[in-house]
Amino acid sequence: MYGISNNVFILPIEINHALNNFYPGRELKIKKELSNTSADIDRIKGCINNDRAAQELLYKQFYASMMSICIRYTRNEDDAVEVLHNGFLKAYKNMYRFDPLKASLYTWIRSIMIHSAIDFIRQNAKYSRQVEIERATEP
Repeated sequence: MYGISNNVFILPIEINHALNNFYPGRELKIKKELSNTSADIDRIKGCINNDRAAQELLYKQFYASMMSICIRYTRNEDDAVEVLHNGFLKAYKNMYRFDPLKASLYTWIRSIMIHSAIDFIRQNAKYSRQVEIERATEP
């Protein structure tokens, strides 16, 4: 969870401040996704209470990054949209299980999207092997 990503150190805020004091003049950047802000906490509480406005804000906040993950797995935009919507539905239904001490909200939703994409691929694997009648060889 912590490490280096794209030349950006990913550290908890407390460690980051300690390192900045140890290495004066060298600022370490904190990746935005790691910190759960008060707005994120309000959205989480709203999603637990089925508040549609909070769900919409959460959807808009993570749409671009989650859509890119879904496209990477499905390789098709239509399927990616379906996986994205199924993933967000799972996230809304299971929001009460989110633990900010284990992972950030971004990481939690990302893992749900990845599992949703894998489930979608498994469900549709049997259909991808079928060949159209015109392309099939005659017996």
